[in-house]
Amino acid sequence: MGLSGVQRTLKLVKYLHDSGWPSTVLTVTAKTYMAFDDSLLKEIAGRDIDVIRTHPIDPAKAFKKRKTIKLKSEWIRKLLNRLSQLIFIPDNKRYWIKEAIRKGMEELSSKPYDLLFSTAPPYTDHLVGLELKKRTGLPLVVDFRDSWLDNPYHFYWTPFHKTLHYHMERGVVKGANLILTINRVIKEKIVARHRDILNLSQVKILSQGYDQEDFDRYGVPYRPGNYDKMRWIYTGIFYERNTPEPLYKALALLKTTHPTVFQQIEFHMIGYVQKEFINRTKALDITDAFIYHDYQEHPMAIQWLCLADALWLSLGIGKGYESISTGKVYEYIGSGKPVMALTPDNEVSRLLKGMKNSTVIDPGMTSQIRDTIVNWHQLWTTNSLPQLPMEFRKPYDRKNLAFQLSRELNQLLRLD
Repeated sequence: MGLSGVQRTLKLVKYLHDSGWPSTVLTVTAKTYMAFDDSLLKEIAGRDIDVIRTHPIDPAKAFKKRKTIKLKSEWIRKLLNRLSQLIFIPDNKRYWIKEAIRKGMEELSSKPYDLLFSTAPPYTDHLVGLELKKRTGLPLVVDFRDSWLDNPYHFYWTPFHKTLHYHMERGVVKGANLILTINRVIKEKIVARHRDILNLSQVKILSQGYDQEDFDRYGVPYRPGNYDKMRWIYTGIFYERNTPEPLYKALALLKTTHPTVFQQIEFHMIGYVQKEFINRTKALDITDAFIYHDYQEHPMAIQWLCLADALWLSLGIGKGYESISTGKVYEYIGSGKPVMALTPDNEVSRLLKGMKNSTVIDPGMTSQIRDTIVNWHQLWTTNSLPQLPMEFRKPYDRKNLAFQLSRELNQLLRLD
């Protein structure tokens, strides 16, 4: 499947193999999704990695062949999401549990394994991992790519719904032999919530990252000043409170105060953008600044990052968003390009403030966003936009992160 959520798991499986931990992946046969990217599966070709695909009870089974579905308008997507969270706990993948356990036990009975590793969301995965541990006695490592109970994309219809999620999370962390999170905020929240059965040493941070091999293989040379307009790139999608509205307001102001600069910049959107966001640019009379490229497979997305003069991102404001460490940020870092981040104080802002070539701006500071665009445009005209030195990028290389994880796994089994 495509989009950024698959990257962490794919790259860990890829490089854990190279660190002495070959894996078998238990997953589904995807029938419908917002994007598919066949280039990703090729990355594990030639490695000792088996992929077991199951056919769970799922509405997607209505499609006999693989089908890509476009993002609905935001209000429809949100409505369907809320209804799903009313009915399905912990998520709408829960009907996979029975088939996953059956297939998992079949595999675990056929050959020896050293441990189990579950990664979520979807949080159903952790329930599967926990049950397989109970049946086999194998150590269980659980990986939180997002917070569970504090996830800003979760909507709890009643206190009872939230209580059910709490007890499911508690059962998972109690049964886990090692817990991984992507950042400090998620770690501290999990420990605080279950302080009677957890301490900080039992939860390890394994950051999100980027794959240097992607840039070496798919990257193209950056030639500053090679285009008539300054190229700003955004990769990904918008939903919930993560919207492009802060940038839109700044561009509307820019067009009024600096019309020449406005005419010399273009914002390339690499990914699905819902109609209401496109219509919003029309209402603000800033449509001329945007070029839409729809979803791109990962190699092409890497090429776009390499061709960019500057990158930008926007994160939502509100409870739970302080725990988000979106994957695109780390590929932005891997590109070495300057990043304008429109986000309040959170894990992403703290990370990027440590990068010498990035600027973090509160989304409500419209004039400051405008001024940053003007200042960076001036640097662009003199080929002076700062690039991030490699020493700032290396800690987030997927290969290094997988090596760190392999050491944790070795210690868990007392192999070091």
